[in-house]
Amino acid sequence: MVLLPLWVLLGVCCVLAQNASVSLNCGSSRLVITVAMDLFGTGVLVRPEELVLGKNCSVSQELEDKLIFDYLLQDCDAVRKFLPNSIQYENQLHYRPSNTGVIQRANAISVPVSCFYPRTGNTSSLGIQPTWNPYRSTYHGRGQLDFMLQLYDNAWTVPQQNERHFYGDLLNIQASVTTLHHTPLRIYVDECVARPSEDSTLEYEVITDHGCLVDGMQSRSKFVSPRGDDFLRFQLDAFTFAGTLDKQIFLLCHLKVVSVDTTITQVRLNKACSYNSSSTTFYSEEPREDCSCCNSAAGCRTMEKRRRRQLVLEGSHWEVNVSLGPIFILPTEMGLDTLKSAQAVMLRSMTVGGDSTARTSSAFPDWKMLSLPLLAMLAFILGFIGCWAARRDYQPLASPSEDAKDQMAMHGIL
Repeated sequence: MVLLPLWVLLGVCCVLAQNASVSLNCGSSRLVITVAMDLFGTGVLVRPEELVLGKNCSVSQELEDKLIFDYLLQDCDAVRKFLPNSIQYENQLHYRPSNTGVIQRANAISVPVSCFYPRTGNTSSLGIQPTWNPYRSTYHGRGQLDFMLQLYDNAWTVPQQNERHFYGDLLNIQASVTTLHHTPLRIYVDECVARPSEDSTLEYEVITDHGCLVDGMQSRSKFVSPRGDDFLRFQLDAFTFAGTLDKQIFLLCHLKVVSVDTTITQVRLNKACSYNSSSTTFYSEEPREDCSCCNSAAGCRTMEKRRRRQLVLEGSHWEVNVSLGPIFILPTEMGLDTLKSAQAVMLRSMTVGGDSTARTSSAFPDWKMLSLPLLAMLAFILGFIGCWAARRDYQPLASPSEDAKDQMAMHGIL
């Protein structure tokens, strides 16, 4: 180990996500990484087994709200580099989220961790601008009712326009209805399922049993106040389907409006119930609504499963199926910046490789040089075949007989 003066032992602070949720302290012989359990600042806590330093270094210490990695600089398969004016110890901090069933709420990321001596370094994150437009689904019910399912901004003031959505975000969704010259009506979200595409057979239940938001049992999804007779709001914890290429979801919801008088008599069929993880029960902000059936094994459905129709008009309630999507869920900004850095390195490598390829291509022999030995070999083969054929057809002449010799002597040939 190289001993360095105390004045060069400077800590490096790596700012990840939108707050300093991960910090790195480089000492004389050790590094200490502190990771906030609320890694992305969204309220979703990471588990110790989901983090690893290098190939196999697990969390050294668990605090109330932080996880600590404390290792020697050369541990965990760290790479030491001797730069012109410094020494660098380089490693990777990996986050590998565990999936729940068929959905995932976070993306796997790998963040570079480096200690420089004697100088310091830092990382920064730059956001990206997605190119998708929010989608609004509207249904006009016989010119009387206008059902809508929309994404809203954080303040619930206007529908979103070109906003980014990442793992850990809460999607603000509002179901609303516009009534014209109607008796007082109240809107409810009966059911909602999510799919990776509109025609996919793979689906995940978000809201079931006439208004039970069951996704909240494993996330922060919930109905939110205020609510009115003509609108109902809920927040959906962003997720995608594991194993699918397109990081997007479609919501297919069954909306209905009922007369205000009916809501008093059918409290189990007309409700908006969220899950309370502390009491492990469902509750509603409306005192009259009964959420007890959301926890029961039988559920809140009637004995005969209701047949879904595009629009139902029975005098007391109106129903409609509405879809919202696609909603694109991008990887977290921290993961994207790491990817962008890797792409930049790859681009530089490709540029250098291009020059090398050009030199390699010019090093190939010219085709004219290669043709001379080939022609010589072809001439040799043809000559060999010709000699073999001539020898095969050759037959030596027989010696002349004595009579023939006498006749030849008479004619002066011999």
